[in-house]
Amino acid sequence: MRCFVNLSTRAKILFLIALVSVLLGCVGYTGYFYGTRIAANSRVMFSSRIQPIGWLFDSLVHGRAIQGDICALLLTVNAQENQALLADIQRRKKTVEENFSSLEKSLSGAEETERIARMRPLVGRFDAACEKTVRSAMANLNEQGYAQFTKDALPIFTEYQKEVRDFAEYERVSAKGLNTASERMPRRRST
Repeated sequence: MRCFVNLSTRAKILFLIALVSVLLGCVGYTGYFYGTRIAANSRVMFSSRIQPIGWLFDSLVHGRAIQGDICALLLTVNAQENQALLADIQRRKKTVEENFSSLEKSLSGAEETERIARMRPLVGRFDAACEKTVRSAMANLNEQGYAQFTKDALPIFTEYQKEVRDFAEYERVSAKGLNTASERMPRRRST
């Protein structure tokens, strides 16, 4: 302490400026370190947790729209409207397939891979059941087509829907775990 007292005023000011600069550098580094950590966790959460849930629910929405198109096919005899509905069904099936391809590419764990492996055949079985109904609708066997659709396609879709919800819940719990780990970082409490 005696050394500091013996310093000139100029040296004291320079020392304090240097000390404040070092302390500000430490604060800046801490902010940078935790900021990059938060950004990395956010990217991981989005790409491995939130985006897959979006693809799954988008597939569910398209599945429901396919069901609506099939019901419309069963109700109409207009050839032009039938062709538009068939085109929409094909477009939606392609979107579902693209969603599953994206989902499979983004998987990181064995649990996720297993869950997708359970859903993939359900989509194929649903498509096959829908094709039978479409053939019945195109042949104007509407009652037969509706009976087949409610007996075969809807239970498969219900099972698929349950698998999607289970997968979404698994991803939600995983994201919550990642969030909990991020919350362990020191933070300032708001008053």
